[in-house]
Amino acid sequence: MAGPIDIRKVPISSRLSFFYFERGYLEVDGYAVVLRQKELRTHIPVGATTCLMVGPGVVVTHDAVRACADEGTLLVWTGEQGVRCYSAGFPGGKSGEHIRRQAVLREDPKSHMTVARRLYEMMWDQEPPVTRSIEQLRGIEGRRVKQRYKDLAREFDVPWKGRRYEVEDFDASDAINKAISAANYTLYSLAEAAILALGYTPAVGFIHSGHSRSFAFDVADVVKMDTTVRLAFEVTREKGEQDIEHHVRLACRNLFKETQMPGRLVGIIEKALEA
Repeated sequence: MAGPIDIRKVPISSRLSFFYFERGYLEVDGYAVVLRQKELRTHIPVGATTCLMVGPGVVVTHDAVRACADEGTLLVWTGEQGVRCYSAGFPGGKSGEHIRRQAVLREDPKSHMTVARRLYEMMWDQEPPVTRSIEQLRGIEGRRVKQRYKDLAREFDVPWKGRRYEVEDFDASDAINKAISAANYTLYSLAEAAILALGYTPAVGFIHSGHSRSFAFDVADVVKMDTTVRLAFEVTREKGEQDIEHHVRLACRNLFKETQMPGRLVGIIEKALEA
């Protein structure tokens, strides 16, 4: 008979991925972490879980935080259904092994290119052209994205004058650009949570660079045109300009839940960093 398994050594890919919960008390009962919601008590298998996404209305005790840290389970404080990522505890794990590995992949020119090409291959659903630099691949992607915006505008009959937005002045944009910005922001936040949960850092990207969320942009861009951007056009057609950011966030929340987006993003990260 095999001996007991040290659950802290269970690889991330074999864990139960993400648990999301809201409204209740996350605490320790005896030796177990539980979520208490009035009379209901739900045991949380923290040792076999990658990440606990703490939504609105959850009180987390000090003992629960310590238990999660001991088991290598990341706590991430988010908005409803993980729509925004506000804070995370102990990203990178105790050893920081994954962050070091990510940095090595980024600094070696060959592995850097390999990871970038994998991201583009998943993004385009086909192998990128050979003998192209990352800068050239970015140019190809830019042209594809511009055409995709035009196609979506025609499909949903939404006026389109190009991607125009001011980072410091959200209200200066038209309805569709506000919707796209809000939708993409929610996806970037979820990608950031997934990256942190796997022990990597959002700051070390392979296509993007120079931003605290560079790798989150890399990962989110694989799926955003067919998920959040498409959703932005759909919501704009249905809702118009009034409260567009609010409507988009609610729609993204439902989309992420229906498509199991956290698990999908985890798959993208793991495949990209196989190099």
